[in-house]
Parts: sequence; structure tokens; C-alpha cells
Amino acid sequence: MEDKFSADNSFFHSDYSGKRILIIAPHPDDEINIAAMSIINFARMGAEIFVAYSTSGDYEVSAEERLGEATQALSLMGVDKNHIIVLGYPDTYQENCYFYSMEKAVPSPHGRTETYAPSGFVDYAKTYRGGHSLYARKYLREDLIHLLLEIKADIIFCVDLDCHLDHKALSIVFEEAMGAILREKGNTYQPEVYKKFAYTCAWHNAPDFYADNLLSVKKPQIGATPFYGRDIIGTSFYDWNQRVRFPVPMECRGAFLDNNPVFAGICAHRSQHPYMQAKCIINSDEVFFQRRTDSLSYQANVTASSGDASKVNDFQLLNLTDIHSMVPKWEDYLWLPDKKDKEKKLTFKWDEPQNVAQIRLWGNIDGGSIKEVEIGFDNGHIEKCGSLPHNGKPLDVSFPLQKNVKEIAIKIIKCKGDNCGFAEVEIFSDVLPEYTIRPFIKLTVNDDFVYVYKRRKNERIFNLGVYGFKFDSEVNVQILNGKARIEKGKLEILGDEDVVLQIQTSDGEIYDRVIFRVYDDDYFNELRTAQVIEQKYHGLFKQFEDYIEKSKIR
Repeated sequence: MEDKFSADNSFFHSDYSGKRILIIAPHPDDEINIAAMSIINFARMGAEIFVAYSTSGDYEVSAEERLGEATQALSLMGVDKNHIIVLGYPDTYQENCYFYSMEKAVPSPHGRTETYAPSGFVDYAKTYRGGHSLYARKYLREDLIHLLLEIKADIIFCVDLDCHLDHKALSIVFEEAMGAILREKGNTYQPEVYKKFAYTCAWHNAPDFYADNLLSVKKPQIGATPFYGRDIIGTSFYDWNQRVRFPVPMECRGAFLDNNPVFAGICAHRSQHPYMQAKCIINSDEVFFQRRTDSLSYQANVTASSGDASKVNDFQLLNLTDIHSMVPKWEDYLWLPDKKDKEKKLTFKWDEPQNVAQIRLWGNIDGGSIKEVEIGFDNGHIEKCGSLPHNGKPLDVSFPLQKNVKEIAIKIIKCKGDNCGFAEVEIFSDVLPEYTIRPFIKLTVNDDFVYVYKRRKNERIFNLGVYGFKFDSEVNVQILNGKARIEKGKLEILGDEDVVLQIQTSDGEIYDRVIFRVYDDDYFNELRTAQVIEQKYHGLFKQFEDYIEKSKIR
């Protein structure tokens, strides 16, 4: 542990040497939106970082330029060029997209029909097939499967169902690839998977970088967040309260963009004119939604009394057949028993006995609702549970550990309305398994991650909270310096010196330390003036580059 009067967190002192991390992004520059601060964090903690792009970003700008920018950006964040992987599929806005064709090649806007990479790179298919892949969905899935199994990353960060069609296509096909791997007989590869809304939780998030204190990623809102056509996070299993939040490096927490490594990476992508989006991207946390890959259901033989049983262990909680629509229509993701089916039963069988501690049932996001479910084990144990939550949110069914289980039957006893079924059934031997990313805790003020909090003289009362990653035990709270008291989740500062708070486990291995530092009005006025100057400088720089682009001056 460092000096007790400096901000610190045990998260930053973990050793990830020997661990591999893979970022899967649709375009060069989306590595910034998906996981810039996590790339910096884990690279410094010894992890080997790989970044794969499904497209070369060549719709408006050449692949050479886009990949050159990405190489520079990633170098600034600690990633070697030889760890950049180019899948080489088309960057496209056209109606006839490769996503809709399973095997037949669909030409890109530039007339290409197969994967390629610019000078200095080799498209991934060429490295393992010996030839290029056709622009069709099947081949992207095959390339992703091979890539995932070749790198075997311990941690995967991948784009989620953003508004951009290339983001949606990659998100969906990645889940198809991951599902195929998990269901392969005898598979033991179970990475940690974190998915990210690169637009709504980064590029188009609140432009609040220049607040008095760095704020956390804000929950996307219809009417406030650009291109957020349906409130996926507010009205689906994407529960904002269940998001995963990672702390950010010290160099990313300053009051200015200059000297911030994420901003340096953003600026490297010059062709995308991303300067002012930095105000949205850089926050006091980085937000993801985790997907577990350790479900026993993937290795089970699954049958159903009717309907397509393969839907409940394919790793897909949602699916789109139309990725062009800004308002998503969820299709082809459910096990739906026939209306005349009186059993409405799924059966999971294993060749070898399993220990089962929890079953997680994912229902339908639209339509009717399941009101009653019965779960029967081959040892005679029966669990009966009531309604599944609305909007596809999961129902966790926990029970005493059931040992040596070889068969489980799950029946829908009662439902209301149409379209009632399961999107996925996850069966776990551990409620909380071992994770590659170590547990950590983080103090919050008004739900914002806080490190060194700059407070005004009249600010004395703060609403405290504790965020725990894979950790929900009791922690000790200490006031290491300054006159203050904590009562019922509120911090009251009684003096004008620095107040240092620390929370930690009883053994001290997991801890977080923050500082509350007082400044007078002159400081904040001078700070705001300097920030305005910085914004104007970068705004003028952007205008100049726009002029160069329009004038075709190179």
C-alpha cells in the first residue's frame, strides 16, 4: 500500500502478468470507445493486450490511414503493432450488407468481395486459411471462432448492440462464435466477457469532462443521448444497477485533456475528428455489462417437448434480423414451446454427473410473461418458482448444492400472453466463480467514482456509497486525516484541511482511499477559465482540420 495520504486502490496493484486480454472492435477508433482506460490499466499491470478490428474503417477513409491511426493510438496506450489483428470485413452503410448473407459474398461499397488488409498488415483469414474470407456472415463467424481459440484471452471486451450497423453485426456474430465454442463437446475455454455500448456509454455519453470533478458514465436516456432510439438499458435485462464499473488510471483523472493518454489516443485518430468527443469518453469509471461463460448448459444435451431447444444454450440473450433499424426489433432468440404443447418442458442431460448450485432463467424481452416454473432434478429434488421479471431480466433460482446431477427438467407451468419463452437457461456449479479480474471496492459520491475530490469551502456534506466488484462483504471505514464524521452514509466535513477516507477488508488486501481537498472560489474560477481556453483551442484545431478536409489539402 502506498502513502496513506494519497488516493489509491488495490485494483491498481494487481499483477496480470501472463494474462491475455482481447478487445474486439468494429472500426479502428472503437478500441477507444470500448476500453481505452482498461487497456491502459491492464497493460501497466502486465497483461498482454490484443486488439481485433472486424472492419478496416474504409468507407470514407482508406484502410491505410485508419489502421495507421490505430497503430499510433494503441502504441500510446501500451499495445504493440504485432498485437493488432485486422479481420478485414467491409465498413459499410449500404442496404445490402454482408450480415444478411450466410455464404454468398456481398460486395462492399468499394466493390470488394473478400477480406483484405492494408500494407503492413495481413488480414486474419489469410494467416490461418491461407486465403481471404468472402464477405458473408458465415465467414466472419468462422474467423472469430478461430481467433478466439488461437488467442484464448482470459478477458474479452467486445462491442454491444449500438446504433451503428457494423457494431450490431459484430456484437451478434461474436455471440454466435462464442456460443459455438462453448457448446463444442469437451470445451474448457470459458473467458470473462464484458460487452460495451461504445456509442451510448462513451462517444455519445454526457459531455461532462469539465465538471468540477470527473463524473462517472451516465445512464443513457431517450431524448438526451443521441441515437438512443429505444431505452434498451432502462427496459430490458441491461440493468444499469448491474453494470460493471472499472476505476481509471491516475493520468486519466486530470482537469485538462492535454497530457491525458486517452485524449492522446483519441487525437491519433485524426480522420475521425474525435477531439470534442473526449468530453464524453473520459469519465471516472468505465462501464460494461458482463456475460458469464461457465454455464453447465453449454455442455448439456438439450431437448424440448416442442420448439427449438438450441436457443437456450447458444449464448444469445437477444438477436436482430434487421440491423439497419434504429429502433431494434428483437427476433429469433427465444425457445418458444408450441401453443398446443401441454408439457412446455426443457430437458438438460450430461454424460458425467454435475454439481448444481444455481439456475438462471432469462425470459422474453417483449410479449407475455412466465408466471410459474418447475425445476426437477433426477435425484428427486424439485424447485418451484414464481414469475420471471419483466423485460427479459433474469430470475436467479438458488438452492442447496445438488450433487451428482445428470438430468434436469424445466417446465413452464403457467404463463400469460403470447411469446412466452426462455432466451437462455444458465446452470451454474458456483454462484460466484473464480474471476481473472480480482475483486475490488470503490468509494462513490452521489454514485460517481471519486479519487481526489475538489470541494468548495461551503461543501461539507456528501452522500457516500461503495461499489463492489465481485465483493459484497463488510468493510471497515476509517478517517485517516482531517476533522469529519460519517453517519448513515453521509460524510460531514468539519474542518478545512484534507480529509482522507479509506475503506478496506479486515485483512487490508482490498482497499480504496480517497481525498477531499478544499479550494477557494478563485481556484475554481481560474480553473474554469483555463478549461475554456483549452476547449477553444481544440475547437479551433478541429475547425482547421475540417477546412483542410473540405479543401482537399494534404
